[in-house]
Amino acid sequence: MNLVLYLTLTSTITIVSYIFTKKLITHDIFYNSFRSQLDNPRIDELFDFQEKYAWIGFAFIPVWLLLKNFVVSLCLQIGLILNNTKLKSGATFKIAITAEFVLA
Repeated sequence: MNLVLYLTLTSTITIVSYIFTKKLITHDIFYNSFRSQLDNPRIDELFDFQEKYAWIGFAFIPVWLLLKNFVVSLCLQIGLILNNTKLKSGATFKIAITAEFVLA
């Protein structure tokens, strides 16, 4: 169950990030943002560089989500230990993943 939630969360955030990168971040946005600071060829280089290496960001999304949810799960476990309550770490990981859907 945790794996299904994790894969659903990862695919959702990856799709949203892809749509954001491809549909919202356009040449016009780059030109409007950097026009006062850079000349046009340099803005084109920045945009091409961003498009060329966007896949690296998409590749780190699963790793980042796993690490982030692990830390949240660990914090929940510490709180439960201090409260003398026992709960399996898989259950706290499920809670962390479910809570991440709110942010997504």
